[in-house]
Amino acid sequence: MREIKFRAWNKKNNKMYYFPEMGICSEYNLLSFIWDGDTGTNYGAIDWEIENYEVMQFTGLKDKNGEGQEMYQDDICKANYYCEIVFDNEPHNLVGTIEWDDTFGMWMYDYGHGSTPLTDENLRDIEIIGNIHQNPELLI
Repeated sequence: MREIKFRAWNKKNNKMYYFPEMGICSEYNLLSFIWDGDTGTNYGAIDWEIENYEVMQFTGLKDKNGEGQEMYQDDICKANYYCEIVFDNEPHNLVGTIEWDDTFGMWMYDYGHGSTPLTDENLRDIEIIGNIHQNPELLI
């Protein structure tokens, strides 16, 4: 079974928080975190105003073929894409972001002029190099 985890980017203090448990209460516009995995601090149930945060979900995958960092929505990655027809089976280096696609109901690797499923067998050697909140310059 896939582990469900989240992280949240605080737009006010420009800090990323990692939390294995999170609750969102739209009625009261609150975001409730239980534990900060980044610092190991247990906050109990503390609520913040949700508009101050960008919430991102863990994909259930790790970079570098499952042996590296956990991959989250909005991560910026570099990867090699192998396509015999288009690239003569030579790897094509792609920089892109991890995004959820509601239409297909799956995680996608968006490389600017297209996208492919994050689990595409031709997409290899994925490595996280940042995220869109802390490193937007990597997408230029």
